[in-house]
Amino acid sequence: MPGEDCPAGLLYYRVLEQGAAAISYCVNAFLIYLIVFHTPNDLKVYSRLLLCSCVVDCLFTTALFFTEPHAIVSEGVYFVALNGPIHTPNPSLCFFLLCIFLFTFNFTVVFVTIPFVYRYFLICRNTSIGDTKFYLLIAWSILSGTFVPIACYFCYYDHMWSILLSKDTISFLPCDYPAQIPFFAMELTWATATPLLIGAFTITYNYTIIVWCSVKIWSKVNSMRHMSQAVVTMNRQLNYMLLVQSISPIALMAVPVLAMFGAVFIGVKEADGMLLVTVAISWVPVLNPLSTIYFVKCYRIKICYVFCGRKEGKQNTDVYTENCEFDISNDVFL
Repeated sequence: MPGEDCPAGLLYYRVLEQGAAAISYCVNAFLIYLIVFHTPNDLKVYSRLLLCSCVVDCLFTTALFFTEPHAIVSEGVYFVALNGPIHTPNPSLCFFLLCIFLFTFNFTVVFVTIPFVYRYFLICRNTSIGDTKFYLLIAWSILSGTFVPIACYFCYYDHMWSILLSKDTISFLPCDYPAQIPFFAMELTWATATPLLIGAFTITYNYTIIVWCSVKIWSKVNSMRHMSQAVVTMNRQLNYMLLVQSISPIALMAVPVLAMFGAVFIGVKEADGMLLVTVAISWVPVLNPLSTIYFVKCYRIKICYVFCGRKEGKQNTDVYTENCEFDISNDVFL
């Protein structure tokens, strides 16, 4: 097991990361059960999207489990320790593992855009997204996730592993890493910052789409004064859910990573707190399904019914089956 020879200095990081992985699998599995068996008819149009979100969270959790990249900033140099269960001196395999993490990292951030685009077509265009359009959205997210790994290959692969290091050659380590864990280092310059700039650009244009779609949806919903209370409530719940799921990747993933690279640029000597970045990232796949369960009332009621034995909770889910008094059919809108 990857934690059997874990030094005391790394133990609490390992507990938090692997604890987040276990919770993520459990919560996402339970949410999948709720989506499949306890989604009201008026919400089923979003079932496919919610299921895909759970799958993406599980994929990201798996990538984190097998890589556990710990970032360390010391004396103006950016170090990465691959602290996962696969310990190998093979630089090609190490680089492949790192690219898997970078891909799932970017794919998870970019995937946040899809629910907003999905709702934009449903609400503002009164258009149901079929299989072809939906798969095109997924394909675009996958393609966007490959930009940074490909840039890393062309920018770093030829010279990164010429300075593949053992822990004895590093003057500053916040923890006593096992000897077999591979390290690599990179002195970040503007010339080698291309993957970082590509990643920042990818995140920026995707969140620009999110803001644009949100404004359009908000304007359209506010213009429908004759909506039923059930639809208003449904929209409010989805808005809160998507707000949390759009902020969490930025707050816990993108901003901390950019802060790490910024620390290298300004020449930070030692930054032990950078290890907390990986811990924060590992909890994103937990926060996403929890926000869905909490804000979507039918799932929250079912949770109360299962764990608290409130029999009245099952009856309240019928609020979503009220007839919507506007010109968009229930099969398309919510």
